Amino acid sequence: MSVADPETGKYCMEMAVDNITGQIQYHNTNCNCLYTLNFTVAPESIITNGTCGNTTFWDYLEVQFVPYSQEIPDLWYMPWFITLRFARHSDGRFSLLNYDLNVFFGEGTNASTARDECGRSFFTPLVLIIVAMIVVLFVVVNIGVYAYIRRSHHNHYTVFLNP
Repeated sequence: MSVADPETGKYCMEMAVDNITGQIQYHNTNCNCLYTLNFTVAPESIITNGTCGNTTFWDYLEVQFVPYSQEIPDLWYMPWFITLRFARHSDGRFSLLNYDLNVFFGEGTNASTARDECGRSFFTPLVLIIVAMIVVLFVVVNIGVYAYIRRSHHNHYTVFLNP
């Protein structure tokens, strides 16, 4: 894979990429689910790269991609991607610096196929509408009860003033 500096158009580095393979474990605290991703990334699936910066060589290479995982079909409906950052050493080698796994839970591409026990946000539009209706009903009932009490007790009390 050849990567060109967007400012100068010069190639900063040549990186031979056949496939990037790896395994990432991700723990979702919302539903206490542990995902193990065994992924293989082909060069054509890489969607973004970093920039060369002010130097003629890369200080780091950032590769962002959407992996395809047969192990976890539940993730197919969710927009997600992995970002790998490779650090450049003084001798020209690159090593994996760190990575980010970004999974956007909630309404995904095919949210209707989501499993309820995992990856679903509690505050769905239906839940929010029901909560709003309960709050409005509570306020209306309280106003009505308050008005009824004021009206019904208005004539029951007489104040006598001594001259």
